[in-house]
Amino acid sequence: MANIYVEMIIKERNRLGIPTTMLCDGIFTGDMFYLVEQKKRSIDRITAKRLLARLGVDNGDYEHYLYSDDYEIWKKRMQIINYIEDGKLKEAKELLNTYFACYENEKSKSRAKMERQFHIFMNLQIMRMEEREEYVDRAGALYGEALKMTVPSIDIKGLRNFLLSPLELNLVLEYRCRKSVYRTIEEKQRMYREILEYIDKAPYGKLAQVKIYPKVVVYMYRDVKTSLKEKNMGDVHGIYEELMGYCKRALDIIKDRKMMFYLVEILEMRTEIFSWFKENDTESIDSKDYAKMEAETLVQSKELKDTYTIYCKEPYMVNDCYFYRESGIYCINEVIKIRRKMMRLTQDELCGVDIAVSMLRRVENQKKAFIDKTFKTIFERLKLCPEYVNMGIVTENKHCVELYEELRYAIISLKYDDAKRIISELDDILEKNPNNLQVLERVKSVVEWRMGKISNEQHINNLIHALECTVKLGDIQSGRQIYITTEELKILYLISGMYKEAGECDKALIYLKEVYDYIKEMEERGLADGRMGIYEIIMTYVASLHGDIRKFKASNDISDNLIKLGLKLRRGTQIHSCIYNIAWNNNEAKIRGYDYNSQVQRCINLSRLLGDNYDEKFYQENLITTE
Repeated sequence: MANIYVEMIIKERNRLGIPTTMLCDGIFTGDMFYLVEQKKRSIDRITAKRLLARLGVDNGDYEHYLYSDDYEIWKKRMQIINYIEDGKLKEAKELLNTYFACYENEKSKSRAKMERQFHIFMNLQIMRMEEREEYVDRAGALYGEALKMTVPSIDIKGLRNFLLSPLELNLVLEYRCRKSVYRTIEEKQRMYREILEYIDKAPYGKLAQVKIYPKVVVYMYRDVKTSLKEKNMGDVHGIYEELMGYCKRALDIIKDRKMMFYLVEILEMRTEIFSWFKENDTESIDSKDYAKMEAETLVQSKELKDTYTIYCKEPYMVNDCYFYRESGIYCINEVIKIRRKMMRLTQDELCGVDIAVSMLRRVENQKKAFIDKTFKTIFERLKLCPEYVNMGIVTENKHCVELYEELRYAIISLKYDDAKRIISELDDILEKNPNNLQVLERVKSVVEWRMGKISNEQHINNLIHALECTVKLGDIQSGRQIYITTEELKILYLISGMYKEAGECDKALIYLKEVYDYIKEMEERGLADGRMGIYEIIMTYVASLHGDIRKFKASNDISDNLIKLGLKLRRGTQIHSCIYNIAWNNNEAKIRGYDYNSQVQRCINLSRLLGDNYDEKFYQENLITTE
């Protein structure tokens, strides 16, 4: 597996024209990486991931596969994060110290740096949540210590001289905003501007941007407010205009990814800025416009904070563990065994004449790893992609990745002509393999169906054809255990949804049964939040389907759990859908005194806040009007 990461690093570095010395600075020497490129030295996954992050590869956009040893490390890290985010700080400390004890003497110097950085960072998050004075007193020094594990010359050179991951840039922010050298507001503003400009110029994708950009804007505004109280500011009007621009940019980034990191803080900041302009600027824009924008933002802020309060979740950011969260991770050894059986292949049939069956047995028993060439061959025979899978597509062409992201948002925004144009371009340049053909067939059919150009029946047939680019429907429906990719899950969910909308719930359940069992197994193994993207889509739909067959309590319980998990992980993708499910159920159950319209209005406000145009339109149409 290590070579797959290295291959991707080499391709991205060459594409961006970044010198090896800049990429590896603070981690290991350029000469060392040359040996890695030549396959004369190995590299561990954690170090490779950091190099990829520096190149702007968003791990949250990918499905990827780990052998059992790396998979267990990933699970331990995620457990530490979950303990911290759930407020189980004693358990978090114990597991963190046990975990670090295993790796603090790691032979690989680069890996040892990464583990030390992880250990300091997580301890800081624990301190922060315990509200100890120790955090205030020690945070600056500790963030600096963590940062200098991989960016040792940060005090000597300006940011433009570095290639930093979002995590490292966050450490720069935390370290520099506490440095006494930045004494005046003007000096601090220059520091924040430098970080914001760095984000815009870095090769970051949208997920990397949403992790760091809103936070920098919030920190900048807090310092401005402090200086304003101390009457230690110059051009107040200019500063507020600048902050308004940053605030708008932060909200646009949040809408793009539907991730709510520092969103409550951004909304409060926006409200205060509009309030200031309403009182102090009546020339450039009518003050009534400021009042209107202030009122709209207040409503959105209140709806969001009320949702957090109802579900006993903290609306404000109390830790930044999300910088280390990885999703879409699967164990190679488990995947091969389950997928092989699902496809009704014997070990002999899968191995053929070129792979030793004894090796496959040992892999399936989690006692061995394949060499990369064999691993790729096995995965291709199982119609899986051995490389990183970016949001469903398999490509080394970053332009294709960017186009596919544009396509997703064109569909969400109901811009179907744009979607057709992008699909046509992708069709011309995307590599033709089963995984990519599957994605293209799905999106083509979705767009044509939404435009009213094909019937429901044709859409379902198209989706089944797309599914069978990689796996037979019968194999999924007859398997005791299944492993299907996120793309395959999406297709089954879409087929089931078509029957649900037609009122054929029995058929909808037929297509959903195996998927639901698969998702439930994730939940039982504590892996749901590590595969949250597909988990929340499927379970929101399951909740809706339960409501259709009048199992209102079961539907509400699922929706409640999804809202809590979404709020914890700061994911806005399905929260308003789950609130609507509950509202619909309670209205159908004729619960006395229940205010259906107020809850649907909340869905409208939240979907508008997050730029979900299709859902907002749906909620508007489902408000109950009285003649």
